[in-house]
Formats: sequence, structure tokens, C-alpha cells
Amino acid sequence: MQTIRLGINTTFAQRRWERPKQWMEIIHSNLELDICELSLDLIDPNLREPTKTAYLQEILELGDDYQIELLSCCPGISKNNHDMLLHPNFGYRIQAIQWIENAIDIAAYTRARYFGGYFGGLIVQEHTDSTLLDYAVFFLIDSMTYISSVAYAAGLNGMYFEPFSFFPETNKTIDLNLQILQKIQNSSSLPIYLSPSSHHAKWIPKLQEKFHIAHIRHPSEAEQVHLQLNNSRVSNEPVNIVLNWIPSINDTRDMVLNKLEKIVEDVKTTLKLE
Repeated sequence: MQTIRLGINTTFAQRRWERPKQWMEIIHSNLELDICELSLDLIDPNLREPTKTAYLQEILELGDDYQIELLSCCPGISKNNHDMLLHPNFGYRIQAIQWIENAIDIAAYTRARYFGGYFGGLIVQEHTDSTLLDYAVFFLIDSMTYISSVAYAAGLNGMYFEPFSFFPETNKTIDLNLQILQKIQNSSSLPIYLSPSSHHAKWIPKLQEKFHIAHIRHPSEAEQVHLQLNNSRVSNEPVNIVLNWIPSINDTRDMVLNKLEKIVEDVKTTLKLE
């Protein structure tokens, strides 16, 4: 039977519990979880020194009080509005690579085992112009291959990347993502995995041994992922299910915490972790 591990992304803490002690206390004591994914919404990789290192050092020093495994670091929801590695302007793409290099440094400093997530989105023209699409995919593979070498040199165990949306047809998009993954892996010194979100649940049977992590937002999405896992022949390695819940901006701290505790309990029940 597939071993499932439940963790949480720190996105929930943004604008409410931004200090490491605050969000680590909630994850450990209120949610009773021991795995988390650090969203870089909380700590900008380009933040000036010594402010950045002080924040990261606080995470490390709190490790004695909160036995939380920092599974990975991810770019965060603020980057979802950026084209990053697929920006049409070359200068923007180079800036994105530099940002990712600094992000990998954060992952290494905090002893996270993985880095990854969203690396960019196609502009509309690239969906309809085959020449632009071919170039975008070429640059993406070249960039990801380089980034994987940076992650390897930093001592990470591997990388994740969120599937890119290339075509309206799901099967064509899956096939192209798997081709990109294979090409990156062929020249990479560390494992690289696709990191599907809940709306990619139908991808799981095709990923097979390449499936390592999935992100969910609600208990109903946990049920979709759990169902696909039960119907698939994925590897015997543990699968990490990461809750990435974004609270309403108008909710108070108490309201958010109550909702979050209920959601985590429901997800645990759905995944049969209790």
C-alpha cells in the first residue's frame, strides 16, 4: 500500500504569522504536522543582508523546539503572476534564473531537501505559434538543466517542477511535460519530479515512478489524489501530499486558524492518516 505523508505549505502564514516561531508553532502544535514546505512569499531570495540570513538562522535554531521536516522550498503564489523562465524578454528570463539561484541557496541553508514548483507560464502567442513554442521549450530545458546543476552543487536531494500548460488537450500537455522531464533528467545529477496540483490528479497514472509530490487546496482534492493513487501503479517511495491553502484576506487570525485546523483534520481523515 502506498505510504502517504501529509505536509503543509507556509502560504497560510502570509500577512498573519510571518515570523518563523509563529508559523512553526502552528504547524507543530495546532495542526500536529511534522512536514512543511517553505513558501518564498515569506522570505524573498533577493532580500538584503543580514536580514535574510537572520530569518533563515531563526528557522534552523527553532528546529530543537519544533521537530518539523522542511521538505522543500517553493517560489510562492506571488510568482504565479510572472512568466519567469518563459518570459518573452530574454533579460527577464536571466533575472528569473538569478532569483532561482538565490532561492536554491535558501533551500540549502535551511536544510530543505528539495526546491521547486512554478517556474513560469507561456504567453498567449506561444500557445498558438509553433516556432515560439519550440524556442520556449528549448530555453526551458536548457535553463532547467542548468538550475538542476546549481541545486546539485548546493547539496539538495532533488527538484520539483509544476507541470506547464502547453495545449488545451490534457494528453498532449502531459506528453510534452514528460518529454521535458526526461531531457532534463538525462543531463541532471539529481532526481527531478513533476509536482502536480490537484487539478492535475488525472496525471498520476501516467507519472508512475516519477510521482513524488502533489499539492492540494481542500479535502475534496485530497480525495481525488487519494483515488488516483489507489488506482495507479506508482513507485513504492512515500508520496508527499502538501496542503497549500490560501485564507481569505478579510478573515481574522482566529477565523483562519479555526478553518485551517478543520481542513487539516478533514484531509487527514480523507487520506486515512488517523
